[in-house]
Amino acid sequence: MTREHLSREFAVGGAPNLKRVIDLARAACAADLLGNAAYSVGAVAHILGYASPSHLAGSARRVAGVTPLELRELGPRGVLQRFVKGRTRSRRVDG
Repeated sequence: MTREHLSREFAVGGAPNLKRVIDLARAACAADLLGNAAYSVGAVAHILGYASPSHLAGSARRVAGVTPLELRELGPRGVLQRFVKGRTRSRRVDG
């Protein structure tokens, strides 16, 4: 089974695609880590395997519509709530 096939099957019925769910999990982890003042955005980006702090920022914006510092305030539960309220799809679906 290819990655593409698995991703399409995962997203059947309007569910978020696999990449989007992975982005959600990483953003929730980032929010949790950033809740500890000892971790900087750069450190969290490194721990979670982002290429750079700006890569983490782009992911936070896509998943939750916030900056990395706002992730700290949202926490993991807030990231999930923002995601469910309208950031589950990578492309807008008009209908």
